[in-house]
Amino acid sequence: MTTGTPEHHPRYLIDTNCLIRPYNNYYQPRFAMSVPFWKRLKELVDQREVGILSQVEKEILVGNKDNDELSDWMQSVKGTIISPQSDSSIVSVYGSIMQYLTAKENDFSQKAQRSWMSPEIADPWLIASAKQFNSTIITFEKPVGKVKGQPTGKVKIPNVATAYGVRCISLFDFMNEVSGF
Repeated sequence: MTTGTPEHHPRYLIDTNCLIRPYNNYYQPRFAMSVPFWKRLKELVDQREVGILSQVEKEILVGNKDNDELSDWMQSVKGTIISPQSDSSIVSVYGSIMQYLTAKENDFSQKAQRSWMSPEIADPWLIASAKQFNSTIITFEKPVGKVKGQPTGKVKIPNVATAYGVRCISLFDFMNEVSGF
């Protein structure tokens, strides 16, 4: 596992939902029809243009009880997986994000806070890594609005990423930006 080199941090970090949703909703049950998508994405991962965090890998493998094509694809990029816990600057930003979530002025419900508190959850690691690498996060998540006087019930990547100056785009916008899909 790598932490990424300062000379070549990934331009993009991919959220778990941008691997699972295409696999489950767009390219099943005929995985063979989507070979160009997965091949191009693998090229970008191999070139270190797209990074996959160890937490994303774990979320996919834990949620995937069958040994299917997505598991095989993840195995094919295993040597490029980024382990953010081994980079002290990322760990520091991660700690800051945990403080941000619990800060009274940000008004996240306790349930929302707890949903991000496990070190196994990829979302805060994605933001911390993207902040340190100056990367863009690829995610299907959309920001949630606040209702005055009520704590926010969910924490979404775009809300916290914005607070940390991290850009988020959808998978489809990413595919347009990098082309070749």
